[in-house]
Amino acid sequence: MGMRCCFVYGVYGPVQAALSIPRLFWANVINFFATIRAVRLFAASIRTGKPIAWDKTDHLFPSEEALQAYRHRLGDMLLDRRSVSVGELDQALEEQRQTEESLGEILVRKGVLSEDALLQTLSAQWNIPVQEVDPYAVPPEVIQTVPQATALHYRVFPLELADSGTLLLGVERMPSAATIRELEAELGRPLQFRLAGKGELSFALQRGYSRLVRNTPERPLAVVAAEHHMDTESLASLFRTRRKSYQNIGSILIGKGATTRGALDKAFADYCTTDRKEPFGSYLMQHGLVTQEQLNAALALQEEHSGTIDDIIRHMGIVVQKDQKDQKNHPATDSEPR
Repeated sequence: MGMRCCFVYGVYGPVQAALSIPRLFWANVINFFATIRAVRLFAASIRTGKPIAWDKTDHLFPSEEALQAYRHRLGDMLLDRRSVSVGELDQALEEQRQTEESLGEILVRKGVLSEDALLQTLSAQWNIPVQEVDPYAVPPEVIQTVPQATALHYRVFPLELADSGTLLLGVERMPSAATIRELEAELGRPLQFRLAGKGELSFALQRGYSRLVRNTPERPLAVVAAEHHMDTESLASLFRTRRKSYQNIGSILIGKGATTRGALDKAFADYCTTDRKEPFGSYLMQHGLVTQEQLNAALALQEEHSGTIDDIIRHMGIVVQKDQKDQKNHPATDSEPR
């Protein structure tokens, strides 16, 4: 008892040290009656067979919205992982205030951070796995579960439909809880998500839905590999590189300083709500958001990153030039295999 008073005195002073003596006796009285009550409840449970109810403090668990406020910020996580320096992060944040792009998008575009490193960091931040998105590997009936307008508006691409009815969607960033509820109500099924690269997702949205309206049959990978004198593994790696390097018009225009993310997102939302047939780039030019010169430059850059398979093979120097007879027997094609 003397030691208790001594330690309380050292922390809280003489008044609390004096009060610690009666508190000791009062605590024992409370503990005595609590023990009697616990024995009585246990005996009643044995006699009646009813389980003992939790008789402590009620716990209120935070919602997903509340947890989002406590997630580590992307910049802090990248610094912790030594993926970027403080100077590089500050420069990217300053550019973010001007272009309204996401921080990760700016770091990848500037070459400071690889897309794979960004995806792994985002995966740790949101606790969702990373998955490769190949629109030619997804069955058409799965793609049809999400209307094209919905996929473009929310930037999601269907990957797999489980037997339980859960739909797996590829996303470049985790949607908010409110957006997830909207999507589940619109699609009429529970959803799960996988992170994908921006290029892969843009490529899937463009090529995946074009498969639904294209009449030409898709050829096996081995057939295309034989036409280009390549093994299937090398060709599959080439297709994977092509998907990752794909850029949509909007990203190119933002990167060139022709527009901002906010203006582009607003224009795209308006574009998706109208029944328009012209490409999005033409829509931007018609509404004065970009000039013809800026659009042409963006289209040229996009073509450079998404040329035909033959163009990419020759550019990367993977195979030797085929002779004229072989070119005649196997004409160049851009149809990607399943």
